[in-house]
Amino acid sequence: MKTMIAYLFGFSIVSIYIYMSFISKTIKPERYKFRIIFGLVSMLLGVIVDCIDLFDKPFGFFIIIGFTPFIYLICYEVFRIIYRPLIGKYPYAPYRENIGNRVYGTGYPITRTVKAIDYLFTITLLFGPIIIMILLLAYVV
Repeated sequence: MKTMIAYLFGFSIVSIYIYMSFISKTIKPERYKFRIIFGLVSMLLGVIVDCIDLFDKPFGFFIIIGFTPFIYLICYEVFRIIYRPLIGKYPYAPYRENIGNRVYGTGYPITRTVKAIDYLFTITLLFGPIIIMILLLAYVV
């Protein structure tokens, strides 16, 4: 049973990072529909697993795990607003791009280049949701 929990938790973490890695690679509005549907399905699965009570975890543990894509989406929107004066209209989370290179994401202006502040945006987007998840899980457990 404990290995199953470990596999579920590992799968959720991997899917979260895959989800997060695509969140700022495009600014196309139609992608938000997919992100919200993915978040709803993930949250629904978390509620179902929590209500079935197969695992020896406190109620709410899997709901928080299922809510993770929404946490990332909310953090992305909040950080986008916070960094807008520094980055401009188009926030970007670089992966392998060097400062001064053109961004690889879709939907960005041709003249948009990677800035040093984009890396700070990436770091906060990476660790902000993780800190929120740890705090929420510590509250439930």
